[in-house]
Amino acid sequence: LLKVVAPMVRYSKLPFRELCRSYGADLTFTPMIIAEGFNRSQQARDSEFVSNEKDSPLIVQFATTSPIELGEAAEKVNGYARGVDLNCGCPQRWAMKEGIGSAMIEKPQLVKEMVEETKKRVPDMEVSIKIRLRPDMKRTMDLVKQAEAAGVSWITVHGRTPWGRAFPCNFDDIKTIKDLAHVPIIANGDINSPDDVERVSKMTGVDGVMSARGILANPAMFNGDSTIPVACLRDYLQLALEYGGPFTIHHHHLMFMMHGHISRAERHEFSLIRSMAGLIDFFESEIGGIQKLVLPLFEGSPQTNVVIQQQNSDFRTEHKNSEQCGSNSGTTVLWLVCRFNGKLKVTHMLNRYGVRHLHHFSSRFTLSPAPV
Repeated sequence: LLKVVAPMVRYSKLPFRELCRSYGADLTFTPMIIAEGFNRSQQARDSEFVSNEKDSPLIVQFATTSPIELGEAAEKVNGYARGVDLNCGCPQRWAMKEGIGSAMIEKPQLVKEMVEETKKRVPDMEVSIKIRLRPDMKRTMDLVKQAEAAGVSWITVHGRTPWGRAFPCNFDDIKTIKDLAHVPIIANGDINSPDDVERVSKMTGVDGVMSARGILANPAMFNGDSTIPVACLRDYLQLALEYGGPFTIHHHHLMFMMHGHISRAERHEFSLIRSMAGLIDFFESEIGGIQKLVLPLFEGSPQTNVVIQQQNSDFRTEHKNSEQCGSNSGTTVLWLVCRFNGKLKVTHMLNRYGVRHLHHFSSRFTLSPAPV
């Protein structure tokens, strides 16, 4: 049974994908990417698609209504991913208004043309689609058959219609699709625990299961863990420090993971954190033991090349000979470890577009150039 991490806007990025693989996931997806912007803008490509040699197997999901745009986007990621997926399942109003996402399930002929064009351009890549149910099973099967005729590699089926998000998943319809289809079928929806994985597999006979909200709350779910291990939280924080990226995404990920395991007061305290330094302070005080797991990241890092300058009680940081992070975007990431009033502090700079300092400290500080 293939265990798949769903494409999730903002959340299924490189650090989270690597975490999920280390805890039992077989396949991961990027967030949905608009193909037109991806094809036309190098900045969009650098922002939306960040990967490395460990990020495999990976599927890049695109949204578009154009066979040419999908094929061109697939050509751009060929060699960096196992395959591409056409989003025919996003139920958000803005997407359907643009004719993408779930609006595509009403256009089976267009979906067929898009799969055919992409297979023609990148014959060595997997080309899949992710769909939702149509109210009429005959129309759903028409979509499946059209995609099969075009050579689709597999189909992921979310067991709701675009308008039925408040209702339970219809696994009976997924089973019907599995019984009639000639390509692998992956079930998606209401898969939030190891028990759900087993139940849906037995109920439908599908070839794989895909989780979104469940895996956000417990990235170790596919490893058979019914509750998230503390080590998983620490591993994510470690990956966040290693790869960098927007603080808000890391903050949200950790909030999802800890939500059911800390008190309301602790959740409120955590929601007020505004920096990576604050996250580490929280883990030191509330979770404990994070310091010995974080510090080894910085062994051999170019900390001796950091120059600290004090100006009006703000610390402006400069560096040279810094290292590149594990991505294909060329983004340089440096983490500076400090001691401030006896606590571990971390600040980071993303230096592809110039030095950016994210945290301000008072004038009392000590720098640890070689943490032990």
